[in-house]
Amino acid sequence: MAGAGLVLMAIAMCIVWFSLAATQNPHGVQDAWTIWNASARFIYGSPSNWLKIVPQNAWFHPDYPLLVSLNVAEGWSIVGSDTTRIPIALALIFILATIGLLYAAVAMGKDREQGMLAAIVISSLTVIAGVGATQYADLPLAYFFLATGALLYLYTIRQETGLLILAGLMAGLSGWTKNEGLTFMIICLLAIFVLSIKERRNLVTYLLSGMILPVLVILLFKTITPPNDLFVNKAQSLQQLFEASRYALISSSLVSTLYSFGSWPVSFVLIFAGYALLMRANSTAREGQIWLPVSILLLQFVCYFVIYLITPLNLANQLKNSLDRLLFHLLPLTLFSVFVVLLSPSEILTEKNDPM
Repeated sequence: MAGAGLVLMAIAMCIVWFSLAATQNPHGVQDAWTIWNASARFIYGSPSNWLKIVPQNAWFHPDYPLLVSLNVAEGWSIVGSDTTRIPIALALIFILATIGLLYAAVAMGKDREQGMLAAIVISSLTVIAGVGATQYADLPLAYFFLATGALLYLYTIRQETGLLILAGLMAGLSGWTKNEGLTFMIICLLAIFVLSIKERRNLVTYLLSGMILPVLVILLFKTITPPNDLFVNKAQSLQQLFEASRYALISSSLVSTLYSFGSWPVSFVLIFAGYALLMRANSTAREGQIWLPVSILLLQFVCYFVIYLITPLNLANQLKNSLDRLLFHLLPLTLFSVFVVLLSPSEILTEKNDPM
Protein backbone atom coordinates (compact mmCIF):
# COMPACT_ATOMS: atom_id res chain seq x y z
CA MET A 1 0.00 0.00 0.00
CA ALA A 2 2.88 2.35 0.78
CA GLY A 3 4.28 1.79 -2.70
CA ALA A 4 0.93 2.53 -4.33
CA GLY A 5 0.67 5.72 -2.27
CA LEU A 6 4.10 6.87 -3.47
CA VAL A 7 3.11 6.16 -7.07
CA LEU A 8 -0.09 8.19 -6.73
CA MET A 9 1.83 11.03 -5.07
CA ALA A 10 4.40 11.09 -7.89
CA ILE A 11 1.66 11.08 -10.54
CA ALA A 12 -0.19 13.87 -8.71
CA MET A 13 3.00 15.99 -8.70
CA CYS A 14 3.47 15.28 -12.41
CA ILE A 15 -0.08 16.46 -13.10
CA VAL A 16 0.57 19.62 -11.07
CA TRP A 17 3.75 20.35 -13.06
CA PHE A 18 1.90 19.75 -16.30
CA SER A 19 -1.03 21.95 -15.25
CA LEU A 20 1.30 24.83 -14.37
CA ALA A 21 3.13 24.55 -17.69
CA ALA A 22 -0.11 24.22 -19.66
CA THR A 23 -1.57 27.27 -17.90
CA GLN A 24 1.47 29.35 -18.85
CA ASN A 25 1.36 28.12 -22.49
CA PRO A 26 -2.23 27.09 -23.29
CA HIS A 27 -1.44 27.04 -27.02
CA GLY A 28 1.69 24.97 -26.51
CA VAL A 29 5.09 26.06 -27.80
CA GLN A 30 6.23 27.22 -31.23
CA ASP A 31 5.98 23.98 -33.24
CA ALA A 32 2.51 23.42 -31.81
CA TRP A 33 1.35 26.74 -33.30
CA THR A 34 3.08 26.29 -36.66
CA ILE A 35 2.77 22.54 -37.25
CA TRP A 36 0.66 20.24 -35.08
CA ASN A 37 -2.21 22.49 -34.00
CA ALA A 38 -1.96 24.47 -37.23
CA SER A 39 -2.59 21.29 -39.23
CA ALA A 40 -5.48 20.47 -36.89
CA ARG A 41 -7.04 23.88 -37.55
CA PHE A 42 -6.83 23.44 -41.32
CA ILE A 43 -8.41 19.98 -41.02
CA TYR A 44 -11.08 21.23 -38.61
CA GLY A 45 -11.90 24.28 -40.74
CA SER A 46 -11.93 22.49 -44.11
CA PRO A 47 -11.96 18.70 -43.72
CA SER A 48 -12.32 17.93 -47.43
CA ASN A 49 -9.91 20.56 -48.85
CA TRP A 50 -7.39 21.20 -46.08
CA LEU A 51 -4.40 19.83 -48.02
CA LYS A 52 -5.00 22.30 -50.85
CA ILE A 53 -4.88 25.34 -48.58
CA VAL A 54 -2.05 24.48 -46.17
CA PRO A 55 1.16 26.55 -46.59
CA GLN A 56 3.73 24.74 -48.73
CA ASN A 57 6.83 25.97 -46.93
CA ALA A 58 9.57 24.69 -44.64
CA TRP A 59 8.27 26.07 -41.34
CA PHE A 60 4.90 24.34 -41.70
CA HIS A 61 6.33 20.94 -42.72
CA PRO A 62 3.33 19.60 -44.68
CA ASP A 63 5.04 16.17 -44.84
CA TYR A 64 4.73 15.62 -41.07
CA PRO A 65 2.37 12.74 -40.13
CA LEU A 66 -1.05 13.60 -38.74
CA LEU A 67 -1.96 11.30 -35.84
CA VAL A 68 -1.83 14.10 -33.27
CA SER A 69 -3.36 16.73 -35.54
CA LEU A 70 -6.24 14.47 -36.55
CA ASN A 71 -7.03 13.64 -32.92
CA VAL A 72 -7.04 17.33 -32.00
CA ALA A 73 -9.24 18.18 -35.00
CA GLU A 74 -11.66 15.39 -34.09
CA GLY A 75 -11.82 16.66 -30.52
CA TRP A 76 -12.66 20.13 -31.78
CA SER A 77 -15.37 18.66 -34.01
CA ILE A 78 -16.91 16.88 -31.03
CA VAL A 79 -17.00 19.96 -28.77
CA GLY A 80 -17.82 22.37 -31.62
CA SER A 81 -14.91 24.84 -31.25
CA ASP A 82 -11.13 24.95 -31.53
CA THR A 83 -10.59 25.30 -27.78
CA THR A 84 -7.11 24.94 -26.31
CA ARG A 85 -8.50 22.39 -23.86
CA ILE A 86 -8.49 19.61 -26.46
CA PRO A 87 -4.72 19.50 -27.19
CA ILE A 88 -4.05 20.00 -23.46
CA ALA A 89 -6.33 17.08 -22.62
CA LEU A 90 -4.71 14.92 -25.30
CA ALA A 91 -1.26 15.65 -23.85
CA LEU A 92 -2.43 14.76 -20.33
CA ILE A 93 -3.92 11.50 -21.61
CA PHE A 94 -0.59 10.51 -23.15
CA ILE A 95 1.29 11.45 -19.97
CA LEU A 96 -0.93 9.21 -17.85
CA ALA A 97 -0.94 6.49 -20.51
CA THR A 98 2.87 6.45 -20.68
CA ILE A 99 3.22 6.21 -16.90
CA GLY A 100 0.54 3.52 -16.70
CA LEU A 101 2.01 1.52 -19.58
CA LEU A 102 5.51 1.66 -18.10
CA TYR A 103 4.17 0.39 -14.77
CA ALA A 104 2.16 -2.43 -16.39
CA ALA A 105 4.95 -3.50 -18.75
CA VAL A 106 7.61 -3.65 -16.02
CA ALA A 107 5.18 -5.40 -13.66
CA MET A 108 4.53 -8.06 -16.32
CA GLY A 109 8.19 -8.38 -17.26
CA LYS A 110 9.53 -8.31 -13.68
CA ASP A 111 7.19 -7.70 -10.70
CA ARG A 112 4.74 -5.12 -9.28
CA GLU A 113 7.30 -3.49 -6.97
CA GLN A 114 9.67 -2.85 -9.86
CA GLY A 115 6.76 -1.54 -11.93
CA MET A 116 5.82 0.94 -9.20
CA LEU A 117 9.44 2.07 -8.93
CA ALA A 118 9.57 2.68 -12.69
CA ALA A 119 6.32 4.67 -12.52
CA ILE A 120 7.69 6.81 -9.68
CA VAL A 121 10.90 7.53 -11.57
CA ILE A 122 9.27 8.64 -14.81
CA SER A 123 6.60 10.66 -12.96
CA SER A 124 9.28 12.50 -10.99
CA LEU A 125 11.04 13.66 -14.15
CA THR A 126 9.56 17.04 -14.99
CA VAL A 127 10.61 16.46 -18.58
CA ILE A 128 7.52 14.31 -19.21
CA ALA A 129 5.22 17.10 -18.03
CA GLY A 130 7.26 19.68 -19.93
CA VAL A 131 7.24 17.77 -23.22
CA GLY A 132 3.53 17.14 -22.83
CA ALA A 133 2.84 20.83 -22.26
CA THR A 134 4.58 21.76 -25.52
CA GLN A 135 1.72 19.95 -27.35
CA TYR A 136 4.26 18.45 -29.74
CA ALA A 137 4.04 14.89 -31.07
CA ASP A 138 7.13 13.77 -29.13
CA LEU A 139 5.19 12.41 -26.15
CA PRO A 140 2.83 10.22 -28.23
CA LEU A 141 5.86 9.00 -30.19
CA ALA A 142 7.64 8.00 -26.96
CA TYR A 143 4.48 6.17 -25.88
CA PHE A 144 4.34 4.13 -29.09
CA PHE A 145 8.07 3.36 -28.88
CA LEU A 146 7.55 2.06 -25.34
CA ALA A 147 4.47 0.05 -26.31
CA THR A 148 6.25 -1.58 -29.25
CA GLY A 149 9.43 -2.49 -27.37
CA ALA A 150 7.56 -3.78 -24.32
CA LEU A 151 5.22 -5.93 -26.44
CA LEU A 152 8.14 -7.41 -28.37
CA TYR A 153 9.91 -8.26 -25.14
CA LEU A 154 6.78 -9.77 -23.60
CA TYR A 155 6.42 -11.94 -26.70
CA THR A 156 9.81 -13.50 -25.95
CA ILE A 157 8.50 -14.44 -22.49
CA ARG A 158 5.00 -15.63 -23.42
CA GLN A 159 5.43 -16.72 -27.06
CA GLU A 160 1.98 -15.31 -27.90
CA THR A 161 1.92 -14.16 -31.54
CA GLY A 162 -0.91 -11.74 -30.78
CA LEU A 163 1.66 -9.63 -28.95
CA LEU A 164 3.65 -9.34 -32.19
CA ILE A 165 0.56 -8.21 -34.09
CA LEU A 166 -0.16 -5.56 -31.48
CA ALA A 167 3.51 -4.52 -31.50
CA GLY A 168 3.28 -4.06 -35.27
CA LEU A 169 0.25 -1.81 -34.83
CA MET A 170 2.06 0.30 -32.21
CA ALA A 171 5.15 0.61 -34.44
CA GLY A 172 2.94 1.60 -37.37
CA LEU A 173 1.22 4.25 -35.28
CA SER A 174 4.62 5.67 -34.36
CA GLY A 175 5.25 6.19 -38.08
CA TRP A 176 1.90 7.98 -38.35
CA THR A 177 2.89 10.19 -35.39
CA LYS A 178 6.29 11.54 -36.50
CA ASN A 179 8.76 10.88 -39.29
CA GLU A 180 11.16 9.44 -36.70
CA GLY A 181 8.68 6.59 -36.37
CA LEU A 182 9.38 5.53 -39.96
CA THR A 183 12.94 4.50 -39.11
CA PHE A 184 11.63 2.87 -35.95
CA MET A 185 9.29 0.69 -38.02
CA ILE A 186 12.16 -0.50 -40.22
CA ILE A 187 14.34 -1.21 -37.20
CA CYS A 188 11.57 -3.27 -35.59
CA LEU A 189 11.21 -5.32 -38.78
CA LEU A 190 14.97 -5.97 -38.82
CA ALA A 191 14.94 -7.00 -35.15
CA ILE A 192 12.04 -9.42 -35.69
CA PHE A 193 13.76 -10.81 -38.78
CA VAL A 194 16.79 -11.65 -36.62
CA LEU A 195 14.51 -13.17 -33.96
CA SER A 196 12.81 -15.24 -36.68
CA ILE A 197 16.18 -16.69 -37.63
CA LYS A 198 16.95 -17.49 -33.99
CA GLU A 199 13.58 -19.16 -33.41
CA ARG A 200 13.47 -20.75 -36.87
CA ARG A 201 9.95 -19.56 -37.57
CA ASN A 202 8.41 -16.69 -39.56
CA LEU A 203 7.58 -13.92 -37.10
CA VAL A 204 7.84 -11.02 -39.55
CA THR A 205 4.40 -11.83 -40.98
CA TYR A 206 2.76 -11.28 -37.58
CA LEU A 207 4.48 -7.93 -37.10
CA LEU A 208 3.57 -6.84 -40.63
CA SER A 209 -0.06 -7.85 -40.17
CA GLY A 210 -0.36 -5.38 -37.31
CA MET A 211 1.61 -2.73 -39.18
CA ILE A 212 -0.19 -2.94 -42.52
CA LEU A 213 -3.05 -0.48 -41.96
CA PRO A 214 -0.86 2.39 -40.64
CA VAL A 215 1.63 1.67 -43.44
CA LEU A 216 -1.07 2.05 -46.10
CA VAL A 217 -2.22 5.33 -44.54
CA ILE A 218 1.37 6.62 -44.39
CA LEU A 219 2.11 5.63 -47.99
CA LEU A 220 -1.05 7.35 -49.23
CA PHE A 221 -0.19 10.49 -47.24
CA LYS A 222 3.43 10.60 -48.45
CA THR A 223 2.36 10.39 -52.11
CA ILE A 224 0.54 13.72 -51.83
CA THR A 225 3.04 15.67 -49.71
CA PRO A 226 6.41 17.22 -50.63
CA PRO A 227 9.65 15.45 -49.60
CA ASN A 228 11.24 16.15 -46.24
CA ASP A 229 13.65 19.08 -46.24
CA LEU A 230 16.44 16.95 -44.72
CA PHE A 231 16.95 15.09 -48.00
CA VAL A 232 17.02 17.92 -50.52
CA ASN A 233 20.79 18.06 -51.18
CA LYS A 234 21.98 14.45 -51.08
CA ALA A 235 25.53 15.23 -52.27
CA GLN A 236 26.05 17.70 -49.42
CA SER A 237 24.58 15.22 -46.94
CA LEU A 238 27.04 12.52 -48.04
CA GLN A 239 29.97 14.89 -47.70
CA GLN A 240 28.94 15.86 -44.16
CA LEU A 241 29.21 12.23 -43.04
CA PHE A 242 33.01 12.61 -43.18
CA GLU A 243 33.33 15.92 -41.30
CA ALA A 244 34.99 15.28 -37.93
CA SER A 245 33.82 18.63 -36.55
CA ARG A 246 30.19 17.52 -36.81
CA TYR A 247 30.89 14.35 -34.82
CA ALA A 248 32.60 16.44 -32.14
CA LEU A 249 29.77 18.97 -31.91
CA ILE A 250 27.08 16.29 -31.73
CA SER A 251 28.99 14.32 -29.10
CA SER A 252 29.65 17.33 -26.88
CA SER A 253 26.00 18.40 -27.11
CA LEU A 254 24.93 14.87 -26.27
CA VAL A 255 27.07 14.76 -23.13
CA SER A 256 25.87 18.13 -21.85
CA THR A 257 22.22 17.33 -22.63
CA LEU A 258 22.39 13.95 -20.92
CA TYR A 259 23.98 15.50 -17.84
CA SER A 260 21.09 17.94 -17.39
CA PHE A 261 18.38 15.61 -18.73
CA GLY A 262 15.33 15.16 -16.48
CA SER A 263 15.51 18.57 -14.77
CA TRP A 264 16.52 17.14 -11.39
CA PRO A 265 18.65 19.33 -9.06
CA VAL A 266 21.41 16.74 -9.65
CA SER A 267 22.08 14.75 -12.81
CA PHE A 268 19.36 12.14 -13.21
CA VAL A 269 21.49 10.11 -15.62
CA LEU A 270 24.36 9.85 -13.12
CA ILE A 271 22.01 9.01 -10.23
CA PHE A 272 20.22 6.38 -12.29
CA ALA A 273 23.52 4.88 -13.49
CA GLY A 274 24.65 4.63 -9.87
CA TYR A 275 21.39 2.93 -8.92
CA ALA A 276 21.81 0.45 -11.79
CA LEU A 277 25.31 -0.45 -10.60
CA LEU A 278 24.04 -0.87 -7.05
CA MET A 279 21.10 -3.12 -7.94
CA ARG A 280 23.01 -5.06 -10.70
CA ALA A 281 21.51 -7.13 -13.48
CA ASN A 282 19.49 -10.29 -13.03
CA SER A 283 20.56 -13.02 -15.44
CA THR A 284 17.48 -15.21 -15.17
CA ALA A 285 16.12 -16.96 -18.27
CA ARG A 286 13.28 -14.54 -18.98
CA GLU A 287 15.73 -11.63 -19.28
CA GLY A 288 17.54 -13.47 -22.06
CA GLN A 289 15.71 -11.63 -24.86
CA ILE A 290 16.23 -8.11 -23.52
CA TRP A 291 18.54 -7.64 -26.50
CA LEU A 292 15.40 -7.07 -28.58
CA PRO A 293 14.23 -3.71 -27.11
CA VAL A 294 17.84 -2.70 -26.36
CA SER A 295 18.96 -3.23 -29.96
CA ILE A 296 15.94 -1.26 -31.19
CA LEU A 297 16.88 1.60 -28.85
CA LEU A 298 20.51 1.62 -29.96
CA LEU A 299 19.68 1.53 -33.66
CA GLN A 300 17.13 4.32 -33.30
CA PHE A 301 19.76 6.38 -31.48
CA VAL A 302 22.23 5.73 -34.32
CA CYS A 303 19.61 6.94 -36.81
CA TYR A 304 19.22 10.16 -34.83
CA PHE A 305 22.99 10.64 -34.82
CA VAL A 306 23.17 10.15 -38.58
CA ILE A 307 20.32 12.60 -39.18
CA TYR A 308 22.27 15.25 -37.30
CA LEU A 309 25.30 14.47 -39.45
CA ILE A 310 23.46 14.92 -42.76
CA THR A 311 21.08 17.75 -41.88
CA PRO A 312 21.30 20.75 -44.24
CA LEU A 313 20.11 23.01 -41.40
CA ASN A 314 22.36 24.80 -38.92
CA LEU A 315 23.66 21.93 -36.80
CA ALA A 316 24.23 23.89 -33.59
CA ASN A 317 20.69 25.34 -33.66
CA GLN A 318 19.13 21.99 -34.49
CA LEU A 319 20.95 20.30 -31.61
CA LYS A 320 19.87 23.06 -29.24
CA ASN A 321 16.22 22.88 -30.32
CA SER A 322 15.70 19.13 -30.70
CA LEU A 323 18.30 16.91 -29.00
CA ASP A 324 16.54 16.80 -25.64
CA ARG A 325 13.28 15.83 -27.35
CA LEU A 326 14.93 13.06 -29.37
CA LEU A 327 16.40 11.65 -26.18
CA PHE A 328 12.95 11.83 -24.62
CA HIS A 329 11.61 9.60 -27.41
CA LEU A 330 13.85 6.84 -26.06
CA LEU A 331 13.38 7.52 -22.33
CA PRO A 332 10.32 5.36 -21.49
CA LEU A 333 11.60 2.33 -23.42
CA THR A 334 15.04 2.79 -21.85
CA LEU A 335 13.51 2.81 -18.36
CA PHE A 336 11.54 -0.32 -19.22
CA SER A 337 14.64 -2.14 -20.46
CA VAL A 338 16.73 -1.19 -17.43
CA PHE A 339 14.10 -1.96 -14.79
CA VAL A 340 13.33 -5.34 -16.35
CA VAL A 341 17.00 -6.30 -16.18
CA LEU A 342 17.83 -4.93 -12.72
CA LEU A 343 17.06 -6.81 -9.55
CA SER A 344 13.88 -5.53 -7.94
CA PRO A 345 13.74 -4.56 -4.25
CA SER A 346 11.79 -7.76 -3.49
CA GLU A 347 14.47 -9.86 -5.20
CA ILE A 348 17.18 -8.15 -3.16
CA LEU A 349 15.27 -8.94 0.05
CA THR A 350 14.84 -12.54 -1.04
CA GLU A 351 18.59 -12.84 -1.64
CA LYS A 352 19.35 -11.44 1.81
CA ASN A 353 16.89 -13.80 3.49
CA ASP A 354 18.04 -16.80 1.47
CA PRO A 355 21.75 -16.34 0.70
CA MET A 356 22.01 -19.90 -0.66
